[in-house]
Amino acid sequence: MEPVKWGVISTARIGVEKVIRPMQKAGTARSWRSLARRGAARRTADKLGIPKAYGSYEALLADPEIERSTIAAQPSSCAVSIKAAEAGKHVLCEKPLALDAAEAAKLVAARDRTAS
Repeated sequence: MEPVKWGVISTARIGVEKVIRPMQKAGTARSWRSLARRGAARRTADKLGIPKAYGSYEALLADPEIERSTIAAQPSSCAVSIKAAEAGKHVLCEKPLALDAAEAAKLVAARDRTAS
């Protein structure tokens, strides 16, 4: 099985302990990325041996090397999940997907519009 290049949108404890570390232990990741603002991305990436850090989720999603994104950073990740789908990434959302049915419908519409 070819390892996956993940973009992990989080430097919070949940992202590090429940997403990044288990994925690293599984050995299925060829390349790791981390995201946060104000320098936390680089510090977290260095601590975890991640080769690249980004100052915004837009920069992470724009990287053509990233194949899949895990979003574990916000109370409602609907808007970020939509942007990830529009960037052609597979999306794993670790936070509440949406705050209400209308937001969830927008995400489903983005999936339908961008699925290949």
